[in-house]
Amino acid sequence: MHIYCNVNSCPYEGLCGNGLVESDKVFLGKNTRTQILGVVAAEDIGPGEVLSQYLGEIEHLSALRSGRPRNQGFRLVLTQRPERPSRPIRAAINAGKMGSLMRFVNHSCSPVAKFVEVSNGRRTTVVAVTTHVVRRGQEVTVDYGDDLWFICRCGLASCRHRDIQDEDDPNAGTTNYSMADIDRMLCLVEKVLPLGKDEWERLAASFNASKPRGAPEREFESLRRKFKQLYSTRKPTGVATMPPHIQRAKEAKQAIDDKANV
Repeated sequence: MHIYCNVNSCPYEGLCGNGLVESDKVFLGKNTRTQILGVVAAEDIGPGEVLSQYLGEIEHLSALRSGRPRNQGFRLVLTQRPERPSRPIRAAINAGKMGSLMRFVNHSCSPVAKFVEVSNGRRTTVVAVTTHVVRRGQEVTVDYGDDLWFICRCGLASCRHRDIQDEDDPNAGTTNYSMADIDRMLCLVEKVLPLGKDEWERLAASFNASKPRGAPEREFESLRRKFKQLYSTRKPTGVATMPPHIQRAKEAKQAIDDKANV
């Protein structure tokens, strides 16, 4: 366990590079192509600098991963175990509803920072620390490990999910779209009539930019798979008419095919 500085243990009153003060060298930015938020360096940052704490609500979870609720992208499970638990549990920080700037740090299989558990006395917290030089304008990323809430498709040789590229994202796949999500997606498909990857990426950016607060972001591959699932669905046996959203998807697919043949 690493030790952090505070006002009682540091000649600089905890304002040194080993303290918990949020760095002014990073800011919240948005990728103009994907519309995804991320933490970006405002100036060059050296390795070993503490950027901020990872804050959120404290949860107690099962020590077994199979017994935990699915991670929606904001839960960080600690390796430090609670004192004298009555059953096998792990503590976690859930930044889904509240937290610091670090809740917006995105995953990378080639990260420039890492989360480190630090303590002082009986208090334990988690901080983001740079592991490499981060240049001005570069996104700060960490490796969230193998308990990811999506299928990583970064293409790196070190990719966490290089062997499961054909699987659906566990949280952004084709099985958990609400009817509101489907309606919003179909409206965009009918408007754009996307043909290739670039048009689907722009559609995904528009979809994520208009999503309600708390709704998951969707990658373009997830949207494309969901659309294919809809227009490939056959009319249920014993039903006189096709469900409206299925019919809309089939008509949109026909319009896309007509566009491609022009």
